Amino acid sequence: MLFGSLFKGDQGITIGKRRKRKLTARDVIDRLNGFDFTAANCTLIRDHLGNDKIEDYGQVDVFRLRDEEVFALENTFCITTPTGMKLKTDIGGDLGAIVSAVETAPGALTDDPFDEFEDEGEGEGGEQEEDEAADHSESSRPEGNVDEAQEEPPLDETDEEDEEDEEDEELTPISAGAADAAETQEEMLGLGQVIRLRFFFRRVPYELDCQIVDRFNPNRIKGDIDLTPRFGVGYRVKPLTDVRNRDKRRYIRYTHRMGFGHLRVRNEIQFHVFAHRTDIEIPERGALKPVITYDDFKKIPFGSPTVEELKGAEKLEDVVEFFMRCMVNIPTERCYVYISKGYFDAVRRKSSLVGLGPYATVGAQQTTILPKIFVKKPMKGKTVLEKMLAEKGKGPRDTHKMRIVEDIQDRYSLLTRELKVWQARRRQKKVENFDNDMCQVSFASSYGTTPQDIYPMRVFNLNCELIDVGLENLTLKPLFFEDARARDVSEREFIRQEDGFPVDLLNFSVGGAEFRGAEEEAQHKAFLNYLGGEGFEDLSFEEQVDALRKHAVLLYFYPVLTFTRSQIQDYEPYLPGRIPVIARVARFRTALNADTQQPQIVSLGLEFIYNPVQDAYSRDLNVYDQWEQITPYTENTQFIEIHKSLQLLFGFDRALNEDLREDQTKEKKTGSENDESNTSSNGSETS
Repeated sequence: MLFGSLFKGDQGITIGKRRKRKLTARDVIDRLNGFDFTAANCTLIRDHLGNDKIEDYGQVDVFRLRDEEVFALENTFCITTPTGMKLKTDIGGDLGAIVSAVETAPGALTDDPFDEFEDEGEGEGGEQEEDEAADHSESSRPEGNVDEAQEEPPLDETDEEDEEDEEDEELTPISAGAADAAETQEEMLGLGQVIRLRFFFRRVPYELDCQIVDRFNPNRIKGDIDLTPRFGVGYRVKPLTDVRNRDKRRYIRYTHRMGFGHLRVRNEIQFHVFAHRTDIEIPERGALKPVITYDDFKKIPFGSPTVEELKGAEKLEDVVEFFMRCMVNIPTERCYVYISKGYFDAVRRKSSLVGLGPYATVGAQQTTILPKIFVKKPMKGKTVLEKMLAEKGKGPRDTHKMRIVEDIQDRYSLLTRELKVWQARRRQKKVENFDNDMCQVSFASSYGTTPQDIYPMRVFNLNCELIDVGLENLTLKPLFFEDARARDVSEREFIRQEDGFPVDLLNFSVGGAEFRGAEEEAQHKAFLNYLGGEGFEDLSFEEQVDALRKHAVLLYFYPVLTFTRSQIQDYEPYLPGRIPVIARVARFRTALNADTQQPQIVSLGLEFIYNPVQDAYSRDLNVYDQWEQITPYTENTQFIEIHKSLQLLFGFDRALNEDLREDQTKEKKTGSENDESNTSSNGSETS
């Protein structure tokens, strides 16, 4: 029931506009030929008992006849065995609370960037129009089991003989070809299970629900049939629904820039966003890779990470002086740095970048420059370590719980060499690392910028060593970078700056965001030219749209949190200093040019497609070197936390307004009663 609103069309198939009829399985397979259906991402959505079960199995290939059309076998088509990645989600249970069903009218480039974008040649795939009202009503129906679904099959068979044959096939156990597969019983797809196939056609996502009918081995087919792929075993699947366009909005959008959303802007959560063009090509047809690595793509930076003010700096005092100048240009409520720590899990042999939260800076106005930086400890009970211990360290302290507590302490604490020795003595264990903890300090400042610059705000990253822990302050010593980039440059780098294109975030959601280059037209054109590549300005409008949709974009979100009111501090989300995500261009907001009367792109709507694997952080590259595909059931954990926090903030304001209205009503009622009593007393005195 949790994902019931996502499984639409299992009871019937909507065809045409405002009319409904049932299709045969053969009709759906014929439609797939029009989509050039060759590969798809496979997700198990229901087991053979009818229970919802979300598991991503990776990519499958579709058996095709002479590589021209989908190979149809008795009202079914055949797919290869999934890649077996079985990516289980950790946050699927939270999806029901964040999915917002929003109906959008299909149409090409319109004023709303999140309207349906369809290609002109969609007729090749058959009829694609869908009755949104009927589809929405079907989503409210409870999901039944497979047996109930078979009582009213969504697809009519061609004749009674085919129905009888298919019933016999469904009662037949898995063929002997299953023994040929190198799968365990736990990882196999079994009879009666329902899967969802997701694929691209002309860079627009589509999906199709199917049921596993039998195992398939192409070597057992009699006759000379030219199949592609020629080797491997797989499954015969029966379509349960029609091919559906899923390039639609499903989440609540939060306004980041006034005038670009129906919700009011929340100053508590803001972002600095930078975009990087990549060479990741969105497939024209087929499926995205379930997992990509750092070596699979490269980003094309817009600027340079080198800080010109520190070029050739050798003294630490010069680095600290630049840092202090940046802090002076920041408002008092945002005069803080975000500290992160690289953590290596010796048991799992995995590295991750752990966010330790914001730390206020100390001594920004000092006249004497020292070769070290001072930051103030958070208040008691406000540190990330204390919050994690309060959340996960509850219950009896047995051996298992103590291991969890020790792991949290090692992961979320900054310690010097002396503190590590004392901690090891308390645990009665050996000291594994005698070095002071290293950390990354990130901060943003407008220092060194002018109104004419493309960068309205500069984001910096500083590598430091913890040298002292006092009662109230931490002492950090700046260090130069010693990673892969440092080996390629001749000069030592103490501070690096963000080298992406700074974009103007208009609104965002859990699954995507809307951007523009800037409010100024010249800077916005520079942003489009950067994403579109060389010669973008000379292209026609349709060619510009294709160029922008061709490649993925790497986005870096830098959160700016301002929870100064004491009443809402409990609603502050735990976020890292930087949220990376890979997105594709999915929507366009257009307007007519006053001079040429031609449409021009005024903003872009991007959909998130890849999340970084949190325990795949490369300390040598200072980036995440592994990314996993975002499915409808695995969303970005950071944006889910942001969504929860914003919902709590809106709810708090509504409750506060209701209390104020009740107090005002009581005051008016009390005042009117006092007036009536005074009037009656005056009348009695007169008489």
